[in-house]
Amino acid sequence: MNHYEKIILDLMNRVLVLEETVEKLNKQAFLSENELKEDGENFNDKMSRNEAMKEAIKEIRKHFPEPDYKVEIIKKEITTIKNGEEERKIISVIEIKRFNSNRESAIVLKFNHSNTTYLKKEKIEIGMHRIDINEVLGGSYDLCIFSMKDINGNFNFFFMTPSEVGEYKDYERENSREDLIESIEKDKPNKLIFNFNVKGDKAYDYYNVKKNADKKVKEVTKFLNRWEVIDEI
Repeated sequence: MNHYEKIILDLMNRVLVLEETVEKLNKQAFLSENELKEDGENFNDKMSRNEAMKEAIKEIRKHFPEPDYKVEIIKKEITTIKNGEEERKIISVIEIKRFNSNRESAIVLKFNHSNTTYLKKEKIEIGMHRIDINEVLGGSYDLCIFSMKDINGNFNFFFMTPSEVGEYKDYERENSREDLIESIEKDKPNKLIFNFNVKGDKAYDYYNVKKNADKKVKEVTKFLNRWEVIDEI
């Protein structure tokens, strides 16, 4: 490895560290007072995005083993629009290569992770995910995977295609998005927030239609642990 390659690798590692830091700060900023646990702790035993991605890789490999599949973490440069200007960044994504009928194909998964937090008012455990719809619909990804680790250390995974994310934003809660997220998100009207909850074999999204109002519920079981979609793309 030459000097320039070392510099590039170091910069990429710094970007990943910054991503994790920003993710944690954003989650803390969006939790309201009535969404704190009794002891004042927002999240369970924290797991970083990189750690969670490695756990997701293990689980994916159980469902899609070698030699028919190869699952790995790769670095990918993506372009997003921020304040009307293009912004490029390098992020870690999951790539699944498929070797079927002597033909190789690959899909790229956008990875999001959340440690769950407890909502006192609703008395439920949720995993909060923030996603940029413009980025998802920009053609960089074939699938989005949302990883959620509960207070018992169990993992659940939600799978959504880019088109499903685009359709998902159109129901009633989108009408109040700016009011709910306020000034932090005013320059990013296409941000979407999921508050996933798993009860047995059912899954739900708890969302706000109006600030400080009771949360509404949308069933999202069809996206829960939907491993088969990987071979359907």
